[in-house]
Amino acid sequence: MHAFACRLDKEFYGIDVPKKFKIGVFGCLNSLGKAMAQDIGVMPSFTEPGKFEIYIGGLLGNRPVQGKHIPVPLKEEMVADAIRYVLDIYKTNGIYPQRLRTVLDDKKELWQEINYYFKSLAK
Repeated sequence: MHAFACRLDKEFYGIDVPKKFKIGVFGCLNSLGKAMAQDIGVMPSFTEPGKFEIYIGGLLGNRPVQGKHIPVPLKEEMVADAIRYVLDIYKTNGIYPQRLRTVLDDKKELWQEINYYFKSLAK
């Protein structure tokens, strides 16, 4: 899990986005709350061993919001593609000082696009 998190960090750390962006990778199923508090939270699947569940749009601070679970378990090699897709949506649609969750909630169709893309990755 640590090597996987390091690969994601190497690929996505410092990427230019409208506002700060946190990606959290958690190896323990007891870390669900932490995964749901990140812009993107990644953790092992509860239902499909060897795959990962992704939570999008979590926020802490003055107005905490739980990240939405995307109900499509992904293989490890697909997770970076999924993150890249979400980041592209954020960069295309977000403007400072919007966080990812605000962008997605302002344009509800983006949630559906993310779901469709994740399903296409899982095939």
